[in-house]
Amino acid sequence: MKIAVIGAGPRATGICQLLTAGGYDVTRADLTDGDAYDASTGSEVVIFAGERTDMDTMLAKVGRILPETIVIDAMEGKADLDGESGAELLAKRLDSRRVIRASIERPEANANILLAGDDKDAMTIVEEIFRKSGCVTTDRGTLVHAGEIEAPARTAVETPARTGVTT
Repeated sequence: MKIAVIGAGPRATGICQLLTAGGYDVTRADLTDGDAYDASTGSEVVIFAGERTDMDTMLAKVGRILPETIVIDAMEGKADLDGESGAELLAKRLDSRRVIRASIERPEANANILLAGDDKDAMTIVEEIFRKSGCVTTDRGTLVHAGEIEAPARTAVETPARTGVTT
């Protein structure tokens, strides 16, 4: 199975390593190298693993996705658009029922991947991909529940330096 991972940084790299260890043919493309179209063309599964704020850019770089392609939304950040999750918005923009939300907090073996999606066949395939890669999956229901498992974007939190012992 050919899988394309679109995104940069540790999340996309970790997902690639995880799926490669599971025996999958994985191609990674970030938004700067212009290879997102080539990576996604002919892939049976396309994983969006960037920041939610880059969704439109990722979609533009990837171009048209075939209706039979499974799209995994592993983006970081919430959409919060009129009560719609980012995965629901992605499904609308792609006009696809084959969008699966995968909450991948730790892209490594033994991680619990929370999934939500409307297409039962696509869910079964995505569950198998992650299980074969050494993960556990938890079905959280249809895509309407995707917002419950979308992680907010990580922000750097400054911790004040400790200057002494408190009593």
